[in-house]
Amino acid sequence: MFMGELICFAIDLVLFGTFYKFYRGAVKNTEALKTAPCLDLTSNLKGLVQEHKDSKIVYAVVQGVVQSSDSVPLRSQNVPGVTGVIQEVVIKEHKMQWSPLSRLWSDIQQEIKRVTNFVPFIITKKDIPQSESVEVLNPLEAVSLPVSSIYNHFTPNQAGLGSTVFGWIRGEHTKGFEETESMLQEGVSLTAVGEVCLDANNRLKIQPPSKGYGYYLTISSRESLIKEVERNGFMYKVLTVITGCTGAFLAAWLIRNWYDERKRRLQAEEDKKRFEEVRVTQRKKREAKGSGTVISLPVCVVCWTNPVEVILLECGHVCLCTDCSDKVKERCPVCRSNIERTVAAFLP
Repeated sequence: MFMGELICFAIDLVLFGTFYKFYRGAVKNTEALKTAPCLDLTSNLKGLVQEHKDSKIVYAVVQGVVQSSDSVPLRSQNVPGVTGVIQEVVIKEHKMQWSPLSRLWSDIQQEIKRVTNFVPFIITKKDIPQSESVEVLNPLEAVSLPVSSIYNHFTPNQAGLGSTVFGWIRGEHTKGFEETESMLQEGVSLTAVGEVCLDANNRLKIQPPSKGYGYYLTISSRESLIKEVERNGFMYKVLTVITGCTGAFLAAWLIRNWYDERKRRLQAEEDKKRFEEVRVTQRKKREAKGSGTVISLPVCVVCWTNPVEVILLECGHVCLCTDCSDKVKERCPVCRSNIERTVAAFLP
C-alpha cells in the first residue's frame, strides 16, 4: 500500500549510508594526513624504515621529483618532445540533445574512449646525488591521477546535410569530438602519501595503504591536499545531513500512514461488527412486525424495502439499509455530499 514511499525511503537510506561512509573516510584520511610523518629523502631513510615493524611505515608522506626508473618514459602522442610516466588519453563526443521535459536543446558530453598508461617511476631529490629514491607502486589505484593536460583538440562533425537533418529530427545532433591528452611529466614535483616499505632487495617503495587510508599522488603540497580532503569531507557531511533529514521525514510519514491505515482498518472491523448487530436487531423487529406488533420505521431511500440502518458521515443522514450501504460508497443519495464513513444506526 505504501510501496512508493518505501522505495523512496530505501533509496534515501542507501544514499545516507553511502554519503556517511564517504564522510567518515574523509575525516579519517584528514586526521591521518595531519599526523603522517614527512620522510626526508636526503637522510638515512632506509635505516628509519627498518626501525619500524616489518620494515614498514603504515602511513607517510614522501615529496620529491618524478623520474622514470630503468625504463623508457612514455612519449606524448600529440606534442613532440614531451615525455612522462603516466599518460591518459580521453575522447569525448559533444552533441545537442532534445529534452521532452524541458522542451529545450541541451549540450551533453559522452565519453567514448579512455586509455591510461604508465611506466615504473620513482620519487627522488633533484641534483642531490646521495638522496634516496622511492618507487611508486600501483599509481592507478590512487584517489586521483596527478596528471596535467598537455593537449586538447576539438574536431567538428563533418556529417553531410542528410545526416544532419536526420539528427535534428530524431532529437540528437553530434557537434564534434574532443581529444584530451594528460601526462605526469618527468621532473615534476610530486607529493605521495601511502605505505612506505623496504622490499626483499632493500629498495624503498610506496604503495596503497593496507589500513584503509587514502592513497594520494598529487602535484600539490601537503597542506593543499589536506584542505581538499577537508572540503570533500564537508560536502559529504552536508549530503549526509540532507539525506538523514529526508529519511527521518519519510520514516515519520510512513509511521503516520501506517497508524492511520491501522486505525481505519480497526474502525472498519468495528463498523462491520456493528452492521451485523444491526442486521440481527432489524431481523428481530421484522419478525415481531410479522407477528402482529406494530413497528413504524423509515425505509431505505434506495431499495424502499428495508428499514434504515446506517448513518452516513459527515452529512449525518440516516437513509440507507446495510445491504444498500455496501453498494453506495461515494455520495449521499439525499444531499450528494461525499461519504467519509458509514456507521450503524440503532433506532428505537
